[in-house]
Amino acid sequence: MDPKKVTIPPLKDLTIGNITENVKLVNSTNPSPRFKFLLERLVVHLHDYARETRLSQDEWFQAIQFLTIQDHLMHNPT
Repeated sequence: MDPKKVTIPPLKDLTIGNITENVKLVNSTNPSPRFKFLLERLVVHLHDYARETRLSQDEWFQAIQFLTIQDHLMHNPT
């Protein structure tokens, strides 16, 4: 998918109550039905987890940093 050709629907004022539906809306333009399905299910479960555990922005950032480091270690072993 060429990112330059993707049209993203306008974002709403994001809240805990509408963020999942908004991400689904953004993902709705994905041309791959399978990838759209996979991403939608991941987002739903991840957002449910964040709400259930009351994940803070700092905790979210730390988790993303952890995953980024793991990715670099896997793709750039020393």
